[in-house]
Amino acid sequence: MLNTAMHARLLGAALVATLAAGTGCAKAKPPQAQLTSSHASIRAAEELKANEVPKANLHLQMAKENVERAEKLMSSGDHEEACYVLMRAQSDAELALALAKESKLAKESQEAVDKVQKLQAKPNP
Repeated sequence: MLNTAMHARLLGAALVATLAAGTGCAKAKPPQAQLTSSHASIRAAEELKANEVPKANLHLQMAKENVERAEKLMSSGDHEEACYVLMRAQSDAELALALAKESKLAKESQEAVDKVQKLQAKPNP
């Protein structure tokens, strides 16, 4: 799993990305690009089976809930708030993706270590 420092770096990077993108939310038009991007990040996390990694699944669920909330806000005409909610959804989806990747790599790494140990344990002919 991610250590505390790496987790903090991921959250920090997500916050910086969110703040950097925040300047586009003051517009009156629907944040369609952010919606599309959030959906794509959610799909990517799902493809890496983020739902099978508890911490990743939590962030994946939050991303989905925020996308639903943003869609309702967009329907009611509150595009600025929808934009901010979509940035949060994007951050959660990207964190879910990173956690799913980390879990997959940790599993593959452990499998490689196990293979090496198995080979080392075999007696030489």
